[in-house]
Amino acid sequence: MPKDDKASEPLGFSSGGSNPYGSEQKSDDTLGSREHSARTQTQSDAPEQQRKDDSDGSGEGLRASSGDAFREKLKKMAEGGVTLGETQPGGEKKAPRKRMSEEERRARVKRKVSKALRRKEAEEKRRKGWGYGFVILTLFTFFGLVTVATYFVVLNTNTSLPNILVNASIFALLFFIIILFFRYFVLIIFSFLHHATTRHIDEITPEYKPLKASLLVPAFNEGIVIENSIKSLLELTYPNYEIIVINDGSKDDTLKIARKWEGWHDNVQVRVLDQPNMGKANALNHGASVATGEVVICIDGDSRLSHNTLGAGMRHFADPKIGAVAGNVKVVNRSNMVTRLQTLEYIQGLNLVRRAQAFIHAVNIIPGPIGLFRRKALIDVGGWDDDTFAEDCDLTLKMLNSGYKIDYEPDAISMTEAPEDLIPLLKQRYRWTRGILQSMRKHASGLVNTKAGWRVMLTMWQMVLEGIVWPLMNIGATMMFVIVAVLYGMSPLLVLWWVQLTVLDTIASLHAIAMERESLALVPIAIIYRIAFIQIVDVTKMVASIEELLGVRMGWGKLERKGRI
Repeated sequence: MPKDDKASEPLGFSSGGSNPYGSEQKSDDTLGSREHSARTQTQSDAPEQQRKDDSDGSGEGLRASSGDAFREKLKKMAEGGVTLGETQPGGEKKAPRKRMSEEERRARVKRKVSKALRRKEAEEKRRKGWGYGFVILTLFTFFGLVTVATYFVVLNTNTSLPNILVNASIFALLFFIIILFFRYFVLIIFSFLHHATTRHIDEITPEYKPLKASLLVPAFNEGIVIENSIKSLLELTYPNYEIIVINDGSKDDTLKIARKWEGWHDNVQVRVLDQPNMGKANALNHGASVATGEVVICIDGDSRLSHNTLGAGMRHFADPKIGAVAGNVKVVNRSNMVTRLQTLEYIQGLNLVRRAQAFIHAVNIIPGPIGLFRRKALIDVGGWDDDTFAEDCDLTLKMLNSGYKIDYEPDAISMTEAPEDLIPLLKQRYRWTRGILQSMRKHASGLVNTKAGWRVMLTMWQMVLEGIVWPLMNIGATMMFVIVAVLYGMSPLLVLWWVQLTVLDTIASLHAIAMERESLALVPIAIIYRIAFIQIVDVTKMVASIEELLGVRMGWGKLERKGRI
């Protein structure tokens, strides 16, 4: 055999087949080494053969076909928006992604910019808020100390006071001022802390997705305002909601007007339910029973929501412990002094208190014109009851005592029509007072309900103070001070006392108006608010409290609307 042929044979074998070690016996080790050598030789020959193929031009076709296939693959990947070498965690290539359109890209950029601006705005609000809060609290504390010092000076310098009644009156004046100062001090601190620490939901949970909302509109003889109310609800910017109008046995054309709007309007469905006159509580239960949203929102038939009300209020439900959210009610018809005084009352007397309570998640009254409720929480507590004249307060206390948290959202705004004359106003406040007292009596166990926690007990006792003690104390103290001033010639001291009360109310009004971003033109109204409005409303509350204690029967009453919405 030629030498080349021998060289090409596996190591250890000759052409004649003889054993180079002189033995016909082949060991397993020798065979294993030969097989390994053969594999090594074959692998070393493969590149050489490939080089030979390339050198004689036979590899050109292979390269050309491979290049075309590779370029075709790159083209398909580029069309699908896939980057070369991009793989999933498991090692497999990602599926082709759909290329984002120019409109989608702009919308995405707009969302990112909007989110960044909201974060910057919230941070700026917190930064400026602390400085503002320091100024208000310093001013309030200084005035309070000066007020207390005034009475001590009077007691120490006037040694010829006529009798013990006058001395008692002076101490009562001082005590009343201290109580009012402490009340406002706590409300200002807590409301400011709520304002300064409130954060946008996208700062807390960026992955939060909007829940579906069901808007319930109970209506009884609301023919004048129901159409405008439905129109305004269709203009909301929230992406996922429905509208349910419940006609509660109206005797006017409320049902006929509402039926005209029944059906789909873009992506919002309007449904109209009809029932015999059974009261607002039963109408709301009827609407909630057919609602499909995770959150049920109750509004009055004469209310109009701001475009961002749902977006602002719904974000609180990212916290599963939140059972309800109270909205911000504002007076729309500020046409005379009666409605302007109510405007200030809503801002200072109601919303300021709700802000303070929201800091501990224990708002005790969700207003009828705008209240947001988690549907599961409604089912847990049994919905609305019809055994009080304040079904919203009753439901709120039920939720608090069941362990749910209740927040306040200042940007969930509902514009409502306030009474324009004094008599309708007093009738409304009479009904409110009796309804709140009925709810408090019904849930009196909450005053010592340790299972619900200290925040529930605190807000319940605050209701007792605001609803019963404070009106009686205000009226009784004023009457006693006037009598003593007239009989014993202490009118200057009484005037001083009134001035001090008015200054305290004015500072509190300034704080509340700033929180609500309302007009500063409302601040001077605080003078009339203290001298006349509070006294008249507190007399009404006192009469309502006495009649509720005596069990005097009353009717629901109906506030006549003038279509100001």
